[in-house]
Amino acid sequence: MRCALLIPTVLLVAMGCGPAGTATAQQAEAAAPAADEGSFSQDFVLRTCEEARVALDKGAGIRLQPVPAVLLTAEQALARRKAYAATLTEGSGVTKGMDLMADLVFSSTMLGRYLPDEKVLYILDDVLQRTAPDARRAREVLFAVVAHELVHAHDDQVYGVFPDLNVVLSEVANGDSTQLVPLQTLMSLLEGHATWASELACRQAGIPPLPEPTMDEVRDAEQFDGGGNPLLEGLAAAGNAVARLKMLQYVQGREFCRRAMNFGGEAFMKEVFAHLPLSDDELADFELFKQRWAQAKEAEMEAAEPGTGS
Repeated sequence: MRCALLIPTVLLVAMGCGPAGTATAQQAEAAAPAADEGSFSQDFVLRTCEEARVALDKGAGIRLQPVPAVLLTAEQALARRKAYAATLTEGSGVTKGMDLMADLVFSSTMLGRYLPDEKVLYILDDVLQRTAPDARRAREVLFAVVAHELVHAHDDQVYGVFPDLNVVLSEVANGDSTQLVPLQTLMSLLEGHATWASELACRQAGIPPLPEPTMDEVRDAEQFDGGGNPLLEGLAAAGNAVARLKMLQYVQGREFCRRAMNFGGEAFMKEVFAHLPLSDDELADFELFKQRWAQAKEAEMEAAEPGTGS
């Protein structure tokens, strides 16, 4: 049972930055012919990243230093990842869990991903080639995905709130699954922040945002098929359950962060991250969190007041 929980636990985090780019690639690929091979470059990626970084500042109030980005094929990304992991010692946090699902992380539909241990943004050239019919469409898709991933980079490097997957995996392996619900809630917050802030950046730049799943799509999600094999059907059912949890992260997290940023902008999101953990009820109802936050701030101000005694 412990081993059975390990892969879903990794998926809750390891897929965290992926579905936004995945959904775009799947939809665009069905509607557009492939671009000519070699039509995109590292310089194109860097320019688009810089445009997204500026738009996040102007549109969402998110300021961060440029994040290194690399344009790689899926094969090159896996090779780079393995070489990086080989230099690390045991207990290197999120890396260990990420590597368990490396083939999924750099799948045929994963366009972009920020790696919090490397502090690097990976862009997969294979997917970009299949997704975009021309440079204009490539810029639109890449901009939206990069904006999403840069918010993850910001939350990692500025707020320091990415979960330590190594700790979570160790607890699950020892039979302690109490952190799974808080992990789901935290990842919902992180995905929601990246989703809503990237939409604001797209609006600032006049670029179509990434499509967002609805609750009906969450309920009906069937991303894995066992093909009639009893063993594979069981694995597919588990995979689909995790996929629904991931989609739920985007839906619930986006709505919470939309309300939080409408209330107080990115400055209030900083307050949200400073007052973790977030409960399930608070994630579902922003007003509940706002009430707890107001009470906490009042207590903090009272504690900071100088004493009145002689």
